[in-house]
Amino acid sequence: MVSEAVKPLTVPKEFLGPPGTLNPTLLMFLAAVLMVMASAAGYWLWHVPDWCCFVANTMALHIVGTVIHDASHNVAHRNRIMNAIWGTVVP
Repeated sequence: MVSEAVKPLTVPKEFLGPPGTLNPTLLMFLAAVLMVMASAAGYWLWHVPDWCCFVANTMALHIVGTVIHDASHNVAHRNRIMNAIWGTVVP
């Protein structure tokens, strides 16, 4: 018995490019920068436990890594120069 060919699932084309008006990658980048600033201030000024600052910095690095990954695929921003900046200057 021969089975029929199954068409593979594909992602709609409108989801493959960079975002439109609201750019979640920019929000992720800003959140990561704020997390690093808050953890540094928390450690030096507010005496937050060092393990809390370490966790916040690790999360911020993961978020920035996601931004770099998106920029390497040219989907972080519609402008290629912004992709280059986020992909190379951010780390």
